Amino acid sequence: MKATVKNTCILFLCVLLSFSFYSLNCEGYYATKKGTVMEMKVLDNKNNVTGKSLLEVIENRHEGGKSIAVVKTQVTDLKKNKTTESSYELVCDGAETAINMLKSVEASLKKSTQFSQSSVSGNNPVFPNTMKVGQTLPEATISISVKGEISLDSGVKIYDRKVVAEEKITLEAGTFDCIVITYTEDTSILFNKTKKYKVWMARGVGIVKSEEYDKKERLEKVVELTKFSK
Repeated sequence: MKATVKNTCILFLCVLLSFSFYSLNCEGYYATKKGTVMEMKVLDNKNNVTGKSLLEVIENRHEGGKSIAVVKTQVTDLKKNKTTESSYELVCDGAETAINMLKSVEASLKKSTQFSQSSVSGNNPVFPNTMKVGQTLPEATISISVKGEISLDSGVKIYDRKVVAEEKITLEAGTFDCIVITYTEDTSILFNKTKKYKVWMARGVGIVKSEEYDKKERLEKVVELTKFSK
């Protein structure tokens, strides 16, 4: 369960154009064209590389009047020598793009017989396809309830989401014009934990850099884009 909630948080950072996307004006702050590949590195607060991630858009489809891009993710923890694979959907209705985290978490739980009797509820994080400094973004919540041999309630709340700046940054993958978003994330499993984030998002690309802080605003982790191709 702890791994599932942790992976949910990773999915949010990672964490991210077929004709249907263009027709719905879905050129927002994510890469959605099938075949697009993004590689990222994870650094600790001493600038040591501790992990890496690979994201690839593997499918585009049009469903229920919305455009959907399926993104496959591969996250490697270099310290533990462990790789986790998952996927999520980017769903665009023309005005905003949502990360379908509810569906991803539910699918992850169903893979385990230990968590087969579980339910997932809440609302997915959304990003308007046009954003400006000073804008406040809606909260997102995910609640997980597991019944059976192991009964446990857990969840993630993402709130205080604000567009705070426009910046140009240069990384290994290139130079990007970005909007900067800050937010707070509360997770509850056996105990509560609060993290603060600052992310840089480029139009047509997604998150190119993120910084993670503890509740006392001490830097803990940085994720940066190292390669982008489509």
